[in-house]
Amino acid sequence: MPQAGGVIRELPIAMPSGPLGKYAGAVARSECIERHTLRLEVLSPGRLVPWLGPAIRGITAMRYRAATCRQPMAEWKGRWKHCRGCPHLPCCGYGVAFEPEAATASAPSPPEADHIHAADRSPTIDAIRRLVIAPAYLADSVVARRGDSLEVRMTAIGRTVASTIPGIVTALADAGRRDGLGPDRVRFTLAEPRPRAAAIVVNPTQFPSLRADSARLPHVTIKLESPLFLRQREARSRRMILTPDFAVFLRHAVRIVREFFPGTQCPDPGYEALVNGVAMIADDLQPFHQERASRRTFHRFTMAGVVGSCTFADVPECVLPWLAIAGILHVGGHRVAGAGGWTVHTRLPRTPSPPETPQ
Repeated sequence: MPQAGGVIRELPIAMPSGPLGKYAGAVARSECIERHTLRLEVLSPGRLVPWLGPAIRGITAMRYRAATCRQPMAEWKGRWKHCRGCPHLPCCGYGVAFEPEAATASAPSPPEADHIHAADRSPTIDAIRRLVIAPAYLADSVVARRGDSLEVRMTAIGRTVASTIPGIVTALADAGRRDGLGPDRVRFTLAEPRPRAAAIVVNPTQFPSLRADSARLPHVTIKLESPLFLRQREARSRRMILTPDFAVFLRHAVRIVREFFPGTQCPDPGYEALVNGVAMIADDLQPFHQERASRRTFHRFTMAGVVGSCTFADVPECVLPWLAIAGILHVGGHRVAGAGGWTVHTRLPRTPSPPETPQ
């Protein structure tokens, strides 16, 4: 993981999560992102789709809601189809992790607001989602066999969401026994009782300024760990970006980092001039298409994005922390299901050597 100016540090942590105050010194004053990696073991054979993000997030959320929601289950398809306006939301693990909201009114709600009808509360909007559930991208449709392994990474941004991880892990195990994945409902279990965990410590005040006169690196490779779904606004619609260039990656990286860490330095007004002279010198980007069905609306639609990697030349060094953190936070559409995650490398990707010619 690229590091610059003390922006990023990684520490091993224990599971279940404790309060972030356990980190000492400068670490405790920074922002923490917890990453928990689980290994699932397949219990029954069956077909799987290349990208399991929406499916795993969907069945996990369903089981976690069943374990935590205080509203009558009979009203889940009606009044409480969505959690917005629920008086229990601030203290509900499911609401905090999967459907957070932020009040638009400046005045805080009174303590007795728990018994106030939702219509009488301050208007609210959906808050940024701080939990990402990202299964490994399988690349091709496969038939899972008993004993196969699937890796899933849960990323919790901030202390409050991190406290829900133990319950969400339990919900994922429950979903593996009762729901399964794919058209054949492939069952699975947790291969290890506790996930591997680490804390990514981010110091927002140490992000380097985005300046056009920054030193340049000869090569930077962005490797997508999952499909990337980005849209570009046009006159009356949005179109999918299927050939992202360096300007696209930088723009979305700055946007997501500033959204999560408002304490970062404001980019210079002309920071997009950083892309001048940056050229893509290699890529294996491929279009990605997959059908998806919503568990709530039962609508079916096609997700269109890209997978693969791309290498750029003459890249400003100051952008590395911004790109690295953006890849951890995930960007674009379906990010909460693990889309839009990437890693950044400062070396050229290896190319296979040509076969030797027999003498």
